[in-house]
Amino acid sequence: MLERLFFITFPGSCAMISCAKLSMECPVFDMYKDIKYEGIHQTMNIKGAVTIRRKDFQGSQGFFVVLVAHPDDTECGQSHSALPSPLTAREKPNADANIETKVTVLVRDGLGWKGYTKAAWGAIGVLLLLAVILLAMQMALNRYGTIAKYCFDDVIVTDHYHHMDGEQVCKLLQENRLTLSLLARQPRKIKKRSYNYLSHTLSIALFYSIPVVQLVVTYQRIVNITGNEDMCYYNFLCAHPAFGFSDFNHIFSNIGYVVFGIVFILVVMDRHRIIQFRKEKGIPVHYGLFHAMGVALIIEGLLSACYHICPSQSNYQFDTSFMYVMTVLIMVKLYQNRHPDINATAYTTFTVLGAVIFMATVGILNGSLSVWVLFVVSYSALCVAVSLKIYFLNHVLDGLKQCKGMIQKDGFSSDAFKPVRKARFCLLLTSNLANYAMLVSGLCLYSRNVTDFGTFLLGLLMANAVIQTIFYTSMKLCAGERVCPEATIYGLLGAATWVTAGFFFLDAATLWTVTPAESRQWNQPCVLLDFYDKHDVWHLLSAPALYFTFMFLMCLDDDIIDRPQCEIPVF
Repeated sequence: MLERLFFITFPGSCAMISCAKLSMECPVFDMYKDIKYEGIHQTMNIKGAVTIRRKDFQGSQGFFVVLVAHPDDTECGQSHSALPSPLTAREKPNADANIETKVTVLVRDGLGWKGYTKAAWGAIGVLLLLAVILLAMQMALNRYGTIAKYCFDDVIVTDHYHHMDGEQVCKLLQENRLTLSLLARQPRKIKKRSYNYLSHTLSIALFYSIPVVQLVVTYQRIVNITGNEDMCYYNFLCAHPAFGFSDFNHIFSNIGYVVFGIVFILVVMDRHRIIQFRKEKGIPVHYGLFHAMGVALIIEGLLSACYHICPSQSNYQFDTSFMYVMTVLIMVKLYQNRHPDINATAYTTFTVLGAVIFMATVGILNGSLSVWVLFVVSYSALCVAVSLKIYFLNHVLDGLKQCKGMIQKDGFSSDAFKPVRKARFCLLLTSNLANYAMLVSGLCLYSRNVTDFGTFLLGLLMANAVIQTIFYTSMKLCAGERVCPEATIYGLLGAATWVTAGFFFLDAATLWTVTPAESRQWNQPCVLLDFYDKHDVWHLLSAPALYFTFMFLMCLDDDIIDRPQCEIPVF
């Protein structure tokens, strides 16, 4: 049987709790300077919770609880944070002040293995049932839905690409109405590029995961040996130990990502069996990119589980790295739909992603103003470069030369600066303004110490993915295309699950940007089966939300799957 001890202190003074074996031998470590040397211990200033397991005190006559009030707030304040914030005002310690603290101790029995089994198998059962239903539903839609109305014969696909000379490039740049046939002349190369995303995702997942696992397991071992619970930012009011892990429920709740990642890969394989390659019809297929998205979803679950073995200020990027990967893959997929020949290669995409993850790591470890300014300048330059590539259809130098020629011919008149493709220019301008607005908002939030660099960067990428999805869907409708029933269903399911999951995510039970003692002020009790807290529910809901998002992207252009590419507009 597990016993959980809840300690609540008021009015917010700093204290340390220690639970150690009862021994008849001296000394007993119950002083301010030596309380850390034995048993389980943690700092707190509002509330704290310690889980005591019977096996931790085998061979002893029991255990005793020591609560020591510190003479100042040094142990609980930012001076003991791995990431001291220059914007946080630090109070000077006042050792002469009298500290009066009222302590309330609550003791509650733990779940026991019956409760663990009920919670674990209940989640597995619901996830597997939902997975089977969704897999069967999509297999039925593949055979009786929108795509079932068309015949898919095996065709021999060859590239009909020849190098464009200067005159052809100039003509392409002057083209007011672009169609997909102009930008989909290399189907075999597109297929190879698509599977490059899969191979890169697998390689990065392998070499990124190995040191992550090694590091977090080492953290857990240190916690088990030393009893120092300030190393990891758990929700101590809902942290259930099992199998040597201090917080098993937050590890286990990531199983949804693995389940739905596997389901998505199976759906892609079934669709690939039905629809091979379309010759000069529909949107070019990108099965390798879809497989990469499924693998990224699985790896996100594994890395999130690793992060939750010992979440802390120094390993937050473990939980977010493959979130970056998934958001970028979504944006690449949307752009590749209508620009298959001029899309970024996997090498370029993952090189930029590597720089982003490196910048995120630097920002997390040293979130100073100089890092934020460097990121703002670099990101602004990236936005300009990407915008030029998109507007000039990958022929940036030729496009700029053309603009220079227009200025030399007409001078600085309105005709010289009038965009050829006005809709494309306006959308790029709007997207850039939105990104610059988010950068300014991030700096304002940082100046008020409201956000951290890692969370802001993730929010920036996710916002761009949402903006691009809305833009793509809106342009489809404006072009006279429709959203098929399958995409509508998955879009609505995705929106509903994202909104619900976001509600649980925003009500955080820990806060890694502050000290361990300050983070415990946010701790909350379990909300589901006495085993899962709100962050666990976020894990369980965001997994199907990502699946529905991926399925929405897969089905989005099924309405034009049999339309000639010369009739499909580019936007």
